[in-house]
Amino acid sequence: MTVIWVGDVNGDGEPELVIGGSVKVMYDRHGKELWRYEGSIESQHIALGRFRSDLSGLQIAGLDRLVREDDGKGLKGKDALFLLDSNGQELWKEDRTTDGWLTIIEPLRSWQEGSADYILAYRRGGGVFPNLYDGEMKVVTEFPFIGYAVHGALLGGATEQVIIYNDEKAVIYASRPYDIKEKPSGVPLTQPKRLSSSTLYPGGEIPL
Repeated sequence: MTVIWVGDVNGDGEPELVIGGSVKVMYDRHGKELWRYEGSIESQHIALGRFRSDLSGLQIAGLDRLVREDDGKGLKGKDALFLLDSNGQELWKEDRTTDGWLTIIEPLRSWQEGSADYILAYRRGGGVFPNLYDGEMKVVTEFPFIGYAVHGALLGGATEQVIIYNDEKAVIYASRPYDIKEKPSGVPLTQPKRLSSSTLYPGGEIPL
């Protein structure tokens, strides 16, 4: 499965196309290959974002599936997060010590007002809760409920909330307290295109 993201990765004012698969490739809008990252075994998930404020352009978060659990050899699966800079150079790669090979990652751009983007990682396996990671691979927020995740500005305003859900219940998390007894405005909230569909391989775009 291939994941595609579009955004001005290198800061030249034009959109680039980043494609994730067995390798990571970035193209300009004319189809010219700009760089190729081959440091992953089976990387199916990528996410664009400004995860590091000390670096220019956007960074590319990725998820490398190191060992598949269903290879017939009885091995326990394992995956690992990694981060590339705007030139496709590896900044770090997770040295994972727990089992789990089905992680899904997405960028979360508005968890807190004025903050850098975060990497939302869930379905990690091995007893690992869904987490928000920063551009240094540090856990910013842990969501103590295992399940799938969606996020959006449920209450309006400048920040988004995260919903972790399973077959029985859904739990809503926010970066600060909200008065949920407050009456809604009655005005429909504008939501991004990504909320119009559901997929295990989320791609997307970051507007110029």
